[in-house]
Amino acid sequence: MKKVSTTKSRLMGFFVLVAGTSLLISMFTMIFSMVYNYRYQDAIEQMTIFNEYYENLDDTMAAMKRYTMYEEKEEYQTVKGYMGTVKECLEDLSKRTEDMPFFREIQDITEMTDYLENKIDLVYKDMERYHEEGKATFSFVSQKYNEVNEIYEAINEEYRVMNCMILGYIDEMYLGMQKRSKIFMGCFLILFMGMFGILFLQIRNISHSISKPIQRLTQEAQHIREGDLEQVAKLPTDDLADQDLKMLTEVFNDMVMGLRRQIEMMRENERVHKELEASRFKELQMQINPHFMFNTLNMISDTAYLEGAEKTVYLLDRTAKMFRFSLDFSGKEITLFREIEELGNYVYVQEQRFGERIRFLFELDESFHQIKIPSFILQPLVENAITHGVGMMRRKAQILIKTMYDNEEDTAILVVEDDGMGMDREKVEKVQREMEEYSGKNMKIGLGNVYLRMKMFFGDRVCMRIQSEKEKGTRVTIQIRDALKGE
Repeated sequence: MKKVSTTKSRLMGFFVLVAGTSLLISMFTMIFSMVYNYRYQDAIEQMTIFNEYYENLDDTMAAMKRYTMYEEKEEYQTVKGYMGTVKECLEDLSKRTEDMPFFREIQDITEMTDYLENKIDLVYKDMERYHEEGKATFSFVSQKYNEVNEIYEAINEEYRVMNCMILGYIDEMYLGMQKRSKIFMGCFLILFMGMFGILFLQIRNISHSISKPIQRLTQEAQHIREGDLEQVAKLPTDDLADQDLKMLTEVFNDMVMGLRRQIEMMRENERVHKELEASRFKELQMQINPHFMFNTLNMISDTAYLEGAEKTVYLLDRTAKMFRFSLDFSGKEITLFREIEELGNYVYVQEQRFGERIRFLFELDESFHQIKIPSFILQPLVENAITHGVGMMRRKAQILIKTMYDNEEDTAILVVEDDGMGMDREKVEKVQREMEEYSGKNMKIGLGNVYLRMKMFFGDRVCMRIQSEKEKGTRVTIQIRDALKGE
């Protein structure tokens, strides 16, 4: 499973890298300083112990001289005390110099010191003998004392050599420390530059993956603030490493797309509103002629009645009802039942006009005729069937008005079909396209007008399709999904 990267995790990683780098450099520096400082301080302590050894040895010889001169046992105890300190110093040096180049010399001095201690003990014994036997034995004391001095001189000479060796070792160590310090500083600088380069690349990477997307978001947000939504570009998300920034960018893009859709919807609503206003204005203009014709027809009907032309009176009454329906319900919604009822008046007039040339058939499923539709939907379709389909035919033609309801698809179906002239496929495609692109900007009333008003009323739930074949007729089908919804 791929690990999701976030801005917080990247910053935490960067902090860990900085802290780890600082800790590593600090530990390296501390260990280097501790190791070499310890060795240098140990060498200094060895020199200090060695000097302490020599000072106590010198004090031992001074106390030994006083002992032989004044013959006081207290001085001998002082000698033994100094020798004890000398022995402790030698033991400490032996432990500290096991891996040193002058360890052998320390062992030699230790042996010489032990020999010196033995000679001092012999002097003490000869002094005791001298006190017991008298002056005849004093020569033995002098002889042993001289041997002690000789051993001391030998130790003193060895001390000088040893002192020079320790000082040389300390100087060599100091120079080595300086050399190693330079090497360490070089390595430290290389390490520091390497770590600095890694940190710089990491900072640059974080800046590229965090700062730049935020800057782009800020720039595009400024366009929105200025109201220039068209200038807002879709921000890329593929190059974003952080999941939260990627999500923020995707949400911003979705927000911009949503704003654009809302603006387009507002523009479309405004366009539709203007078209509806224009349509209402046209309807008011179109009502003038029907109103005049309605009054004229009433006057003619009265005249025909007075003259006894009953058939003419009936025909004029049907025509007057058509015009009255046009005046009362133009631009309004009615039930499908009322639409078909008023269509009957139009069909009656046309039957009187064409006689036996055109036969009108109704196949109606009245189970859903209570649904509401815009007025004057079926009459323009029947008029088109007469004008462009069967109107010029001499033989008996037929126009079918059919309604049915598909319960499985929950769809109402309205059909106006003729067996007239028909159209070829190219003509059908052209008429279908003109119908769907109709905007209501002209005064032409036909398929486009019907389709536009149905779309305004039912939205995407309505579908209007034209089917035709040359010399075989034309079929116009209106399908309304969820037609009974809300009824």
